[in-house]
Amino acid sequence: MLNHFFNGSKGPAAPIRWFNQPSRRRALSWLLLLLWLAGCKTEPADPRLPAPNIGHIPSELTVVRADQWLKAQTEEEFRSTWEKAYAEHDNFSVFYRDWILQFEERQLGPDQDQAGWIYQTFVAPEMMRELADTLDERLSDLSGAFEVLDLAYRYHRYYFPQDTLPPLYTYSGVFGQPVDLSPDFAALALTMFLGRDFSGYRNFPSENLPRFLFHRLSPEYIPVRVMDAIGRTRWAAELPENTVLQHMLYEGKLLCYLDRVMPDVPDSVKIGFTHQQLQWVRQNQGEAWTLMVAEELLFSTKSSDIARLVGEGPHTKGMSLESPSRVGVWLGWQMARAYLERYPNTSLDELFAMTDARALLEASKWKPKSY
Repeated sequence: MLNHFFNGSKGPAAPIRWFNQPSRRRALSWLLLLLWLAGCKTEPADPRLPAPNIGHIPSELTVVRADQWLKAQTEEEFRSTWEKAYAEHDNFSVFYRDWILQFEERQLGPDQDQAGWIYQTFVAPEMMRELADTLDERLSDLSGAFEVLDLAYRYHRYYFPQDTLPPLYTYSGVFGQPVDLSPDFAALALTMFLGRDFSGYRNFPSENLPRFLFHRLSPEYIPVRVMDAIGRTRWAAELPENTVLQHMLYEGKLLCYLDRVMPDVPDSVKIGFTHQQLQWVRQNQGEAWTLMVAEELLFSTKSSDIARLVGEGPHTKGMSLESPSRVGVWLGWQMARAYLERYPNTSLDELFAMTDARALLEASKWKPKSY
């Protein structure tokens, strides 16, 4: 089992040099940590707190379909649409024009204004009209995604009644960052949710849009990406020691936030794993934890170790090729969940304020579950 787990590349698995460390004291401390974990209770599968009743929380989500602005048939029609949109939605329109469409005055031709440039560049070309038709075909009904997002807004309002969540603007015309968040709006690039089989994604250089991320390019991920952006903005990362464990637990806390505001969304979607990847990490969590402890990764501050366990990739380096990337994030999620289950009166603000990762892990009494 261990050979299968540790073989992340061709050739036999490297032996675990458990006691061959510069300091026997350090090795002994890790052994004691493992023995302590062995005495802790086994975590239940996917612990949940009961979802609160939000029947009294009014709907707060406002959706502005800015992607429809680029469907004008003529320049005159687009000019009228753009001028009205610019007057009614000035903050988003300036962002969309300058940051998404990359408009600059020097790009204007003779006797051309910004509306004319946008029309000629992002509306009139045949390829842009084909993209608009693709959006209509593949995303003809976004009501399901918006309903999930509306519920997430309401759950957020339940837990944080003092917060004001931004309206959602959907846009098209370019491929890029799925969600941009500002105090005034959340900007959602619909072109990044056309389905993993959309042929246009294959034309991207793999370094810009890796193939192992294709399964996340579907409408069911829209609510997750928006709420994840809201969570990261509300709780900026505080990592005083910048260890692997701190990064794991920060990401895990964000997923606990998604647990609260999206209680019915599958775990695989919240973390961005396929069903097979989620099954793998559940079944191999013990071996993953053993590897991290044996290689003294938890308290490493090396950027390579952080990227290895928390960063994106085709799989987690050093583990089976069947593993997902970000195995450390999933483990951090289980640790944070275990803490909240043990101390259910802990608010999310209190959880995020706990920056001592070692203390949180010890208090959670978490240990990998055996299957």
